[in-house]
Amino acid sequence: MDRAALLKNLFMFSRLEADEIELVCGKMHEKVYATQTAICQQGTQGSSMYVIVSGSCEVAKMSGGVETPLASLGAGDFFGEISLFDFSPRSATVRAMEDTSVLEITKEDFDSIVLEHPVISSKILYSMMEEMAQRLRKKTEDAFLL
Repeated sequence: MDRAALLKNLFMFSRLEADEIELVCGKMHEKVYATQTAICQQGTQGSSMYVIVSGSCEVAKMSGGVETPLASLGAGDFFGEISLFDFSPRSATVRAMEDTSVLEITKEDFDSIVLEHPVISSKILYSMMEEMAQRLRKKTEDAFLL
């Protein structure tokens, strides 16, 4: 898999130049999860963010003994980003719905980019915040439709 080409096509990294993408690629690790495998588990301590390369995932939240699906994610989507910024337990479970390949970046590796390469990190963070704002806006709009 050509990680650089993949990342360049993802919204989150689309503002990066080729050399900047190569640097980020060096910090990411590919992982493959089988169907129905939990990638992140609600309530556990998180320390990584994931970008889906191929496959699909379901985001679900357990409440009152009932698991409720919240979202479906596919190639190019990312999740777990909140764990890069705080030390709270994961707020939901993310499960592979089919064999799924992801690129993982740990908090430690992300922090090293932030500290050592502020221009790169500002481009990534801006894209992340734009995506998170869209997610929040959609969630708010959906809440008013109920």
